[in-house]
Amino acid sequence: MRREISSLSDHPASESAALTHLKAKRGRKMATFTEEVRPLLTPAEATQLLKDHYAKVGAVRRVTPLPSYDDQNWKVVVQCSQEAIDKIYVLKIAASGAACRGHAGPEATLAALDCEHTMMGAVRTTGVRAPDVRASDDGEAVVQFSWKSLTCFARVITWVDGVPLSECRGQANGALDRALGQVMGATDVALQHFEEREDGADSTDRILAWDLANVSKVSRPYLNELFDEEVKARVTKALDAFDAFLASPPYALLPRQLIHGDANDENILVDPEGVRPGLVDFGDFVRSCRIFDLAILLAYALFDGKGSSMTSLLADSVLDPAETMLILQRACTIVAAYHSVCPLTRPEIDALYVLIRARNCQTILNAAHHFRLDPDPYKLVSAEPAKRLLRQLEQWDAATFSDALRAACQVK
Repeated sequence: MRREISSLSDHPASESAALTHLKAKRGRKMATFTEEVRPLLTPAEATQLLKDHYAKVGAVRRVTPLPSYDDQNWKVVVQCSQEAIDKIYVLKIAASGAACRGHAGPEATLAALDCEHTMMGAVRTTGVRAPDVRASDDGEAVVQFSWKSLTCFARVITWVDGVPLSECRGQANGALDRALGQVMGATDVALQHFEEREDGADSTDRILAWDLANVSKVSRPYLNELFDEEVKARVTKALDAFDAFLASPPYALLPRQLIHGDANDENILVDPEGVRPGLVDFGDFVRSCRIFDLAILLAYALFDGKGSSMTSLLADSVLDPAETMLILQRACTIVAAYHSVCPLTRPEIDALYVLIRARNCQTILNAAHHFRLDPDPYKLVSAEPAKRLLRQLEQWDAATFSDALRAACQVK
């Protein structure tokens, strides 16, 4: 459901640094910079939107920007009239034509948002901590409005407590690793019976930048934007192995379903006890191979926290064998935990080695490309750790890695 409202540009608001940044970008010669469709409301505009359409949620105390790629997200603190304490929500602003949804038009964008909401509800029924949608004052899940020349959509969702998994890198914790595998397994179980939508929101025809199946189609062209020849060679080798896998008979055996598609270490929120991780940001959902969800989780969960985000791997010339072995041990723990909730087939387990490496390549290449276009440090948050993990995984061959994972799951 939606309601067309007047442009937020009609509200008086001082121009923020965000709008100045947008104008500066549009002044550059960046015809291919697809993120120009990204909404960049000012804090005043975001606050006005909440006052106009979400007054029942509570009186806005403050709004704070949250990092994101294409959409715009705000942390919103409100005072509820029925409660003495403040409550926290997230205001999410999506724009028609955003790259993250395959440049979908207004109707397709609305359908995608509805699919997200349905998925979040299904996942919550399993006990996984995931967001819930708060209706507008008119009882709508989505409010449609115009901002500048963009058709935008606003949603308010509940805040999921916890610290990003990225802040736990290098903190070996068997209980957390088991919880990560179980949460991902429960998520895929919740989504496995979703039939393909008539509105096409989960159509396999969409070309999405973060769909793992598209890593060579979308991301390989960015290889020339890597200036470290050693990393470029490593990425090329891993992509070649991935492409060969896609053309092999085992790939056809992988079960398909609707998946979350982006369980990275910013979208997983760790609770204080480390036993009930939360899962957020369902915007990269896709109908694809089920095992992709676990591979993507592993591609981030196995970061060991070593090295600086601003230094090349060439400066880290020696890998510690003990640290590298710990990577495999943690992978076994996470995969076995997933398997205990969502049983894996042998072809799925055997695919993980090439898939994890492919996601590392996707992270490295997309980060290099998007950072060149828009030097926002958030776009590099996982790039250097991904380079390190890609190098660590080279210490095993696919057969040895798969043998260990199958033994952990007791799958012959």
